[in-house]
Amino acid sequence: MVLPISKIVKIVESLVYTPTYTLLGIDLRNRVVYETMEGGFKSIWALDTDGSRKRLVNRIVHWTSEVSKDRSRISFTVDVGNGRELQILGFVYLTNDKEVVLEGMEPVRVLGFADDGKVTAFA
Repeated sequence: MVLPISKIVKIVESLVYTPTYTLLGIDLRNRVVYETMEGGFKSIWALDTDGSRKRLVNRIVHWTSEVSKDRSRISFTVDVGNGRELQILGFVYLTNDKEVVLEGMEPVRVLGFADDGKVTAFA
């Protein structure tokens, strides 16, 4: 039996639009911090103990670190090279959900990074 093209398109669309989730850690406020494509683009979210969810970064995230060892911060990169893999760093301070992006940073290709809450190291 051959499926009609409209049925195949519907199946493919359901797979493409299914959000994925990556656990990044638990913050100081005992929220689950995770990365997802939910909402149409890759971003960082927090799930509170009451079940409420909050988007922590309101821009497209390229890479994310795990929640820092002291659980106070999470680092991420933003692609500013239009697909040429040039990124700048950003942080979310998880005590008050303040998003900071180092707009003046010279864009670099980031292959990996880690955050201990005070320093972010990247290569």
